[in-house]
Amino acid sequence: MAEGLVQCSLCSKTYIMKKNLYQHMRKVHNVSPQLKGNIMCPLNCEESFRSHKDFRNHLEVFHKYILENEIQEFSNFEMFEMWKKSFEETSGYKYVCHSSEKTLKTGEGKTYFFCHRSGVSKGDGTSLKSPRRCVSLKIGKTCPSAMEVSRSLANGTVRVDFLKTHIGHTADPEFATPCKKSKTKKLEKIDFEVCAILPAAGSGERMGLETPKQYILIHQKPIICHTVDAFLRIPFIKKVVVVAAANCVDLMLQTLSQMCLLEGDKLMITEGSNARHLSIQAGLKALKSYCEIQPEVVIVHDGVRPFFPEDIVSKVVHAAKEYGAAGVTCPLVSTVISVDDKGFLDASLDRNKFRASEMPQAFQFDVLTRAYAESTANDLEHGTECLHLVQKYADVRAKLLPVSSHLWKVTHHKDIYTAAGVLKESQTVAVICKEQTSEFLPLLKNALGKAFKSVHSAKFNVSTLGKFQNIVQVHEAENPYSVIEKMSSFQKVSELTSIVHVFINSFDPSINFLEFQKQAKISAKVLKLANILVYFIVREEMEPMDSVEEMVGLVKSLLFESSTYTSGNVFLS
Repeated sequence: MAEGLVQCSLCSKTYIMKKNLYQHMRKVHNVSPQLKGNIMCPLNCEESFRSHKDFRNHLEVFHKYILENEIQEFSNFEMFEMWKKSFEETSGYKYVCHSSEKTLKTGEGKTYFFCHRSGVSKGDGTSLKSPRRCVSLKIGKTCPSAMEVSRSLANGTVRVDFLKTHIGHTADPEFATPCKKSKTKKLEKIDFEVCAILPAAGSGERMGLETPKQYILIHQKPIICHTVDAFLRIPFIKKVVVVAAANCVDLMLQTLSQMCLLEGDKLMITEGSNARHLSIQAGLKALKSYCEIQPEVVIVHDGVRPFFPEDIVSKVVHAAKEYGAAGVTCPLVSTVISVDDKGFLDASLDRNKFRASEMPQAFQFDVLTRAYAESTANDLEHGTECLHLVQKYADVRAKLLPVSSHLWKVTHHKDIYTAAGVLKESQTVAVICKEQTSEFLPLLKNALGKAFKSVHSAKFNVSTLGKFQNIVQVHEAENPYSVIEKMSSFQKVSELTSIVHVFINSFDPSINFLEFQKQAKISAKVLKLANILVYFIVREEMEPMDSVEEMVGLVKSLLFESSTYTSGNVFLS
């Protein structure tokens, strides 16, 4: 920076006079530069801030840090605390709350948990008191990692906006926390045979559609393919058996083949029944017939449950190997009642004593096989709970693992839209920009970070298409026709990919806008065949903030919706 110039700590712009810098910070960044805060940057730039929003904006723009955000949702605060405790034990990071919950006018309570290494230690080490056995070594500055916890006062549900990025202490050995290692039992490596059975022979009567729900498309991909793909990616599972209805075996074969999921010998399809237990039994027989080595543990999971963390599968498998059977449970959301023969209330169950049984479940292969061999025809045709069947006929009580309430399955028509949203939230976004546009990028990354799993800065190349399902490419001076021309070389991708091109500056007046719209539509039709959706946003006016915020909202909406109907459209902002 030239001598005599003053620099904005948020976007690196320089000014000759301080008053111009202050005016810029108020108008563009909405901060008051004269007032220093106690939130100190950990990167030795001597800047401090009054709000965490300004602090994070400074890290992203001035230091070019990519801050990773993650959204977690829980049915109640107790489930959040269980998740937080588990995360702290496994990650080594701890989070502390410095103030009580604040009630907002919006009808929710806000609580903030900050990284325990953030801030300055109060003691100077000269106290005569005995030192604590486990201490938190403060870094003397502010670590950005934090949890913003929003609790609904109406129904008790909890949403956590989790900023996961730590700065100032993860890479420095001198900041290592001298706490004793957690005594939490670590899961051993799975070195035994594990297979999975995915019953997908149901007719989907509750869905109310002619097409069975397992074949319904979510983001241009059948639900069963989302589930199968997730299981095929788990390395310790040796074989996956999909059980299809007798009249849908060919349809299932065609569906999985189109998504290139039948390559290799890890996946197989067998014929099942409309009865759930009979389908699972058919899957067991298929494994016994075609597996060279009989599996020690078999996982049972619904074909229409595409949402499950891999670590849950691992925990269930370990528990099944140790106890014979294992499953996962979630807290009941609604009260369960019993009704008498005349339609009157008979009794109400205490929700604190009962849980909802969810998937995945896992069993020792011999235990589940024995239970089905001993089961009555009535149980096989009308029963639905494998854990109860194993307890009744194999005398094995299942180990139950509590989890959060997001392990639901697609059952009703409305679940399709929820599933599409959940899948989008689990995806990542790549933001590609040659120039660091000061106004646009921080707002864009912040908005996308709240809607998607994480946001990354990337350079565009062939691998970017296969790695990210959502891409935002920001152009400052590039000719729009050259952008369309480059897309003509894109190859087909396996996952539906949405690309939003944002032209941050107004078009050159010499460019025929109507002709560009026409070319964009033609290009989009070709890209649809390659499983790529493309959208264009053009900045119509150069007003400072209103136009930028509108563009950010439009980018977020286009990516989240990923509509095939609007692909190729050019939006003015």
